[in-house]
Amino acid sequence: MASASASSTFFQKLEARIAAVDSLLCVGLDPHVGELGDDPSAEKAYEFCVNLIDNTSHVACCYKPNAAFFEQFGSKGWEQLEKVAEKINQLQIPIIFDCKRGDIGSTSAAYAKGNFLVGEALTISPYLGGDGVAPFTDSREKSAFVLCKTSNPGSDDLQTLEVEITIGAGPEGPQSGSIPLYMQVARLCAEKWGKEFGNIGVVVGATDVDALAKIRKNYPSLWFLSPGIGAQGGPLKEALEAGLNRNGTGMIIPISRGISKASDQKAAAEDFRDQINKIRRDKAN
Repeated sequence: MASASASSTFFQKLEARIAAVDSLLCVGLDPHVGELGDDPSAEKAYEFCVNLIDNTSHVACCYKPNAAFFEQFGSKGWEQLEKVAEKINQLQIPIIFDCKRGDIGSTSAAYAKGNFLVGEALTISPYLGGDGVAPFTDSREKSAFVLCKTSNPGSDDLQTLEVEITIGAGPEGPQSGSIPLYMQVARLCAEKWGKEFGNIGVVVGATDVDALAKIRKNYPSLWFLSPGIGAQGGPLKEALEAGLNRNGTGMIIPISRGISKASDQKAAAEDFRDQINKIRRDKAN
């Protein structure tokens, strides 16, 4: 397993890193072929990531390599991904491997075995239910961010559908009610799937401020991974005000192209860090 310490969980390491660099900025490592110059290759994807890491390691609370941009190069891509992870581990910075895995139990177990070689936290899909989630979260050494309310426009096709749930027992027996599907996912993560080890967060796009606010109100200790700022046009100030916890953390903001495509990556990363921190300070006052 990637850069694991038996004494602390991924989220404990993340909190320590956030405090050390005073940053909620997660740098996404997404080597799009269009950013790799002529004749894109796995080796160029590695060089792209190393350059980005060198320019941002002083402000990154974690890194988030996206599996797809390495897998497009086949086995060579995976080899270069492992080298990227090794470099980040040498810097002792947490890694969220954005692989979005999820299947039936035995297949999820195989996915978990392979993908935790890259990062100690993974992004996973909840669509197959608890037995598909469990192999990624069945020990304190494993952590996951579960897809909940994603930042893409099509997320409303499924994630906002109302589902009927039992919400408690009244004088006349169990009572039922309806909530959006994404709220049911958040509820399961907070109250069931992550209850034993506290090792589950949720992916909630910064593009949906209402969802951020609703989930934070109901589950104040749940960690958010909130993509959508930058290229996807999410509102940074409104998203942070809705999603931060009482301590001004509990939420990390991944930025990919907003930094990688900047003429000065170091300055762009510092600017995002500073914007985030200003909103955190203003909210605290």
